Amino acid sequence: MSERVFVETGSRLHAGFYYVGNEWNINWGSAGFYIKDPSFIAEFSYGNNEILGPDFINRKVMEISKLLNVTGYKVKVLSYIPEHVGLGSGTQIDLAIFNAFRRLFNLKVDKIDIIRKLNVGKFSGVGYLLFYNGGFVADSGSPSNTEPKPLMQIKIPEKWRFVYVIPELRKGLSFNEEENIMKNPWNPSEGVKKLMSYGLLRLASGIVREDIEDALEGLRMMQEGTGIYFSKIQGGQFREDLAKITSELWRSRMIVAQSSWGPTLYTISRDNEAEGDADLIRQVLHELRINGKVYISEPRNIGFAIYS
Repeated sequence: MSERVFVETGSRLHAGFYYVGNEWNINWGSAGFYIKDPSFIAEFSYGNNEILGPDFINRKVMEISKLLNVTGYKVKVLSYIPEHVGLGSGTQIDLAIFNAFRRLFNLKVDKIDIIRKLNVGKFSGVGYLLFYNGGFVADSGSPSNTEPKPLMQIKIPEKWRFVYVIPELRKGLSFNEEENIMKNPWNPSEGVKKLMSYGLLRLASGIVREDIEDALEGLRMMQEGTGIYFSKIQGGQFREDLAKITSELWRSRMIVAQSSWGPTLYTISRDNEAEGDADLIRQVLHELRINGKVYISEPRNIGFAIYS
């Protein structure tokens, strides 16, 4: 057994859903991107069940250690993904803790059983797939009989950047709140279905061809379809309190996407244009008197890393 294990992840940006309904043997089909920052980085070693990190991560460590029946550990969190802001902290951190304990204690456990107990990939499988593979992925739909499986997986051009903003507004939904909404999907209109599915194809095609304009237009369509579908839940195509930001950015023809339930918004830029796009977002926040921080991240075309 290793005496010390380090684990590192990226963050997930949700692109939206390409399928919703019950005509197939799935309810949800989704897509998303993996980015380098923010990352979850932690050191796992032997100790007296000491956890040095934020409370929400401490709770996760204790829950997963009980599931795995392990004790005698020390966890030191070096970097983490904020909770409930649309960056996939739940899935990324849960899977990181699970894999770190498995390596540290050389465990032989049923991975599928654990992810089901943790509700990983219950409605969207992209966080799970991105954790292991990185890049851009669309899942093959959920629920899955085993673990989430990829419909497509594509490397994101290395010169592209993700410019994202986390406004200081209410956090996104918790898993329990999300489950109450998504456990009984309703059928979308034909127009919404076309926006979702056609948007995914155009987005994926743009990524493969390194055509950022086509990729952004595909993302816009997929987001529009997803936003219309959830409009009765969140108050509009975007979350009601984010609509002013997105409409002001659209005046400058900036396409932005809402990641999951927000409040994180993001766009895709070329490396030499990312700073300018970030400045525009900051300017809009200032004009609207909304506090928030803007970040630029490279794509992460690999999954999580673990080493001793």
